[in-house]
Amino acid sequence: MNEVSLLSAIRDFSAIGCAEETAGMLKNLYDSQIDGYGKTKLGLYLAGILSSVDMAQANLLYLDLITRYPESVDVVLAYATFLMTNNRIHEIAGISFENVVSQEKIAQTELRCLQSLKDFEAGEEEKALESLIAVLEDHTLEILPQALRFYYMSSLNNIEGVVAALDNLLTLTAIQKNLHIEKIEDLLQIIEELCKALIKGKYPKEGALLLHGMTKLGNAWGVI
Repeated sequence: MNEVSLLSAIRDFSAIGCAEETAGMLKNLYDSQIDGYGKTKLGLYLAGILSSVDMAQANLLYLDLITRYPESVDVVLAYATFLMTNNRIHEIAGISFENVVSQEKIAQTELRCLQSLKDFEAGEEEKALESLIAVLEDHTLEILPQALRFYYMSSLNNIEGVVAALDNLLTLTAIQKNLHIEKIEDLLQIIEELCKALIKGKYPKEGALLLHGMTKLGNAWGVI
């Protein structure tokens, strides 16, 4: 079976929900590919499928991809998303973003945000905040920088900053505002609802940042 036919069969398996069979065929195809864009694209596709059926194998594949292609913007962004959405945000500190470049404005913004997050998770909070401020000056009306702002303010237990970031996020996502907050549980409920809306709206990184921030707030206030 040639590659086109095999990919067609794999798509058929994937469409009917046979995730394990799909992953197995993709893994065989990935291993047979020589290094290049095709292998990168296939690896990311496979990693996405594995993330739902075999987290350990997905992690190994992401590590292989980022070792082979450390300057690939697609690989770096996908791996960062994988870490953030699987409660491993602290591992962002171990990714190198310095040599990763992109001509796309959206990817450029993401890379700037992730570099800031890398610094924050590495304990360089002042540097991280300064770089985020620079991003916000250019991209005030984008969800990722505001979600990152929320995460930082939550981590620092800055309630005023948390509410301000939350207010902006509710505006940007066009979700009806109801910021009547009398106790910390009210705030956490609003955050949880927004987090679910972001994930449902295909903003996994942003939703993960809210979830991590909500956990930090809850722990700081003794309600989680």
